[in-house]
Amino acid sequence: MTIAKRGTATSVLFLGVLLGATAQEPKKEAPKAEVIPAEKWKELRVENRFKAMLPGDAKEQKQAVGSGVSMRMFMVSPEPNSAYVVGFSEGELPPERAKLSAEKLLNDACDGSATMLKRIDPECKELSRKDVKLGEFPGKELVIDVPKAKGRSVSRVYHVNGRMYIVTAVGTGVTESHANVKKLFESFAPIEKAE
Repeated sequence: MTIAKRGTATSVLFLGVLLGATAQEPKKEAPKAEVIPAEKWKELRVENRFKAMLPGDAKEQKQAVGSGVSMRMFMVSPEPNSAYVVGFSEGELPPERAKLSAEKLLNDACDGSATMLKRIDPECKELSRKDVKLGEFPGKELVIDVPKAKGRSVSRVYHVNGRMYIVTAVGTGVTESHANVKKLFESFAPIEKAE
């Protein structure tokens, strides 16, 4: 598995914990995700990296993904069946990966996320993948149906100054048009300067 593909592993690990909580529930109609009140959203700012609004106090996790690259992930789970995650890569990509196009790295990250989700829930299905931009920075939006969570994983991955960022909402009732997902995506902004 390539570095870019492994870079999404941490957010998928969070999803694995989330799915473990819902896997034994009997099948019933998926509830709608509640809109999180404005006063619960808090700004998270990581110096010289990014700022974003998350629905509560974020827990940080760092995970090595190989070849000197790691992911720093910040997650909030405002209820048992949902999670909001922002993360970024640290360290230099190996030379063979660093010379690849942003398009290739972004698609590899999406492919890796889809593969990891299918390992947790074989019924997962990619619903859409499209190009997005954040100012001058290229990105991809990936939407995956996650039957065990009775919802979706909605992620945006960006390539910013050689670094990968991932912004994800996942869980019961989560859709790409939900107000919570829109707030998360609209609040995210890289604040790093090119080195």
